[in-house]
Amino acid sequence: MALVAIDLGTSNSVVARIDRDQKPVPVPNLNGSMTTPSAILFSKHGVLFGEAALNAAALEPDKLVRCWKREMEHGAPVFTDEAGKQHTAEDLSALFLDFLIKQASQRMGEAVTEIVVTVPSDAPAPSREATKRAAERCKVAVLGLVNEPTAAGVAYEFDKRGDAVLVVFDLGGGTLDATVLSVQSGKFRVLATGGDRKLGGSDFDRKMARVVLDAFQQQHGFTPDLVAEPLFAFELFDKVERAKIALSQTPRAGVTVTCNGKTVVVEFTQPQYEALIAAEVERAMATTEAVLKAAGKTWAEVTAVVPVGAASRTPLVQKRLKEVSGLPLKMDVEADLAVALGAAVCGWRLKSDKGEVLVVEGRPLPVPAVKVQEAVAHPLSVLVQDLRSGAVSAVEMIAAQTPIPAERVERFGVLYEDHPDVLISVVQGPNGAPPEKCVPIGELLLKDIPVQRGAGNRIEVRYQYDASGIIHVTVTDRVSGKSASTDLAWSGTKAA
Repeated sequence: MALVAIDLGTSNSVVARIDRDQKPVPVPNLNGSMTTPSAILFSKHGVLFGEAALNAAALEPDKLVRCWKREMEHGAPVFTDEAGKQHTAEDLSALFLDFLIKQASQRMGEAVTEIVVTVPSDAPAPSREATKRAAERCKVAVLGLVNEPTAAGVAYEFDKRGDAVLVVFDLGGGTLDATVLSVQSGKFRVLATGGDRKLGGSDFDRKMARVVLDAFQQQHGFTPDLVAEPLFAFELFDKVERAKIALSQTPRAGVTVTCNGKTVVVEFTQPQYEALIAAEVERAMATTEAVLKAAGKTWAEVTAVVPVGAASRTPLVQKRLKEVSGLPLKMDVEADLAVALGAAVCGWRLKSDKGEVLVVEGRPLPVPAVKVQEAVAHPLSVLVQDLRSGAVSAVEMIAAQTPIPAERVERFGVLYEDHPDVLISVVQGPNGAPPEKCVPIGELLLKDIPVQRGAGNRIEVRYQYDASGIIHVTVTDRVSGKSASTDLAWSGTKAA
């Protein structure tokens, strides 16, 4: 029986655990690699995962699925297999997580029975809930979700016991996360967190691929159709990714691809590549500075910048981070592994907080000397209708970046004084946002309150957001004392 942490990445995933010496270590896959490509191939010979999926994809490129993590917040199908079965991002995540768990069990020689799974700090409620459901479908105990940049910060500092203010810059294959962490004697407190769920290394790949497609148009008078030519699309993005990685170490790299008997050769130099991705890199810098501002900090108050994720290795990214911050980059933990390693520590802490002991190779481990206090990534609000204009909009109950646990009470009037029922709509969204711009989380109905005109702000609404990711909502009629309550598993963030 074992506990592992899974960094479920857009491009690659990592499994980690705590060893008997109380250190977080990666769990290699059965090929001996510390990272596993987040790839599934629905082959006619069966479903393949990871490296096996990529190795066989050249024969059946139209059956390969990647980057589904970006669609986690949507319930719509993202892939239809040969049998006509549709798969959502949640379905694909459940399949892939089950594969990772089974590989880890084989590698460790004991069954994985408990897991924590990482999520982007900026992931909205639907994405978090879909990730949690996918994990629960693997028939293991899910201790919780851990924010990726928070986990990375823990990986770098958990055994140092010093004081620091860290900016964790997590640029992976599909998402950017930025978090400001205060560390004091093993206590980690999230001061602010945010990100861009549509910015990652795969966007750099697409920029390079566009150059290659334009070369086809210029040289041969046509642009290959990536949907109609799946083998070409697979080859193109495979070679573009290889060239991108090479450009982190060499001054130039080439891409040679063939479609419909026509071949193009495109050479990328480092300056050309950097010009190509400059806008995305500046977007990442702007996001990071916005999070720093939300934390109430300046770069002068920051100890170090922690770059995490494969795309953070890009020389232009590291150069701009140093220029913007004026600080050294903290790189003493492998960028690809940091999130999973820190998540393993967070999972150990979550287990201990439940009063349970983590046993590794027959050895009970003590409670870890680490404590993490997360912050609310997105504002929690209630929908309210204005009596004069009739417009419905969000009123924030718990603002973004509020430390967890958090609580707030507000009072409201009733819309119709002769109506005995009051409906409370709990949403994710900022002050003033209309319903269509909010993410619904749940509802609470208070029924059969007495009709009383002129009672003023008689309805009291209380939000309590606890460290386990549960919103406790209570609505009370102050005239009659009648109340109703509900618990909503939002998982907006988790404390570890």
